[in-house]
Amino acid sequence: MFETIKQAVILSAGLGTRMGGLTDKVPKPMLKIEGKPIVEHQLLWLQKWGIEEFFINLYYLPDKVIDCLGYGEKFGVKIHYIVEKELLGTGGAYLAFKEKLNENFLAVNCDVEVRLNLHKMTKHHIENNNIATMALYCPEQKLNYSPVQFIGKNLVDITGKLGKPGNDGVFTGLQILSNKVFDYLPQGVSSIITSFYLPALRENKKVGVFTEIESWIDLGTKELYEQYLLRQKKTKD
Repeated sequence: MFETIKQAVILSAGLGTRMGGLTDKVPKPMLKIEGKPIVEHQLLWLQKWGIEEFFINLYYLPDKVIDCLGYGEKFGVKIHYIVEKELLGTGGAYLAFKEKLNENFLAVNCDVEVRLNLHKMTKHHIENNNIATMALYCPEQKLNYSPVQFIGKNLVDITGKLGKPGNDGVFTGLQILSNKVFDYLPQGVSSIITSFYLPALRENKKVGVFTEIESWIDLGTKELYEQYLLRQKKTKD
């Protein structure tokens, strides 16, 4: 029986400036889809795959998220929070949880909807002894996102920073990280891409990709969020 991942970090600390007036009074994680906040949808989906312990970083209007989710009792899980005094970025966010995180843990942006077989991705990550594994979406038609280059099951470059050619994918915002990430992340503000992924690739560390994505939806801007709501309404009608 392969190891299962029981912990997930949900990155939720953004200001929500790309959401326009929608986030004047509520933080982005509390915007609703199908009657529930985005962050609750994320938690419930991950729980179905066996995630039992959640770590959520907050910054803008944090009490609204905490009041909604509590500390996990009503979901049968455990939730830890950190309210950032300054935005710590996509790398610095993990440092507050360092002592509580296991050898391997999942991390996902709050404002995406990714659907995949998480057990299969976990097995792929552990059996290949990856230092990290990115979930990549590879549509036939090229999307307007920074490309991630990969060959086979391995990540080789991100947005061409290392000059290594490969097949193009889009980072879905979901990844599995090993605790070796903490060997790279500096104290304070940092980016997971520039502080961890690119240095690890330069050192030829084993960074994997998982491309068996059933669906991926970016909810990170007002336009994308409203398009999603419109599609949902049309489906119901």
